Amino acid sequence: MKNKVSVIIPTYNSSKTVKRSIESVLNQTHQNFEIIITDDNSNDNTVSVIEKYLKKHNNIKLFCLDENRGAGYARNFCTQNASGDYIAFLDSDDYWYPNKLEIQIRFMKKRNIYFTYSSYDIIDEDEKKLNKIAAKPKIDYIDILRNNYLGCLTVIYDVNYFGKLYMPKLRKRQDWCLWIDIIKKNGTVYGIKDSLGAYSIQKKSLSRNKIKLLKFNWLVYKQHLGFSYFFSIFLLIQYLAFYLYKKAFN
Repeated sequence: MKNKVSVIIPTYNSSKTVKRSIESVLNQTHQNFEIIITDDNSNDNTVSVIEKYLKKHNNIKLFCLDENRGAGYARNFCTQNASGDYIAFLDSDDYWYPNKLEIQIRFMKKRNIYFTYSSYDIIDEDEKKLNKIAAKPKIDYIDILRNNYLGCLTVIYDVNYFGKLYMPKLRKRQDWCLWIDIIKKNGTVYGIKDSLGAYSIQKKSLSRNKIKLLKFNWLVYKQHLGFSYFFSIFLLIQYLAFYLYKKAFN
């Protein structure tokens, strides 16, 4: 069968939310998929929650790391073991809406493109909708350098076109690095205006505080991209100005 999607799910101490994530994939209108889960050495009962699904669904695979290596490493391990025509990402505290895969694959085929993303909703721990992050219709290299406009849970890429792609060994912002590399090499990418999933904000989530992410942005610019000190500072100032502008007017 064609159009098989490999759904990449890294888990770590997500026993309270991983069921919701898995169910959101199982309930997709596009049913040709496999779910590849890599547990990043959880110390709660995340693995036992997942194992209940393994008994019922032969298209779910679980791998367990013997030490905590970070979400990027876990995603890469999933990708290494994937066999689909497409790679799609979903973190274990987020979930998709039922027609997510169907809409994105149709969008890609109709336009003959190999990478896409969408809008998504922000929810709190009680699943209350807080905001919608609207996808830009298209993103080029200059755009993606300024800010990570792509929600990881919304991204799908064509393996037959790109091959398997891997994230760098950073604890944070490794997904942004991958998007930058793709856009730099292959040009503008295109998004879908509909919200196709929900991103969960946890009280202790580092990504909730954009200011705290500045040091990780610095690593992206200096370590991953090899930019000069002054150009990296310039990009950080742009990022901070964009964040403060949004905070002031939203």
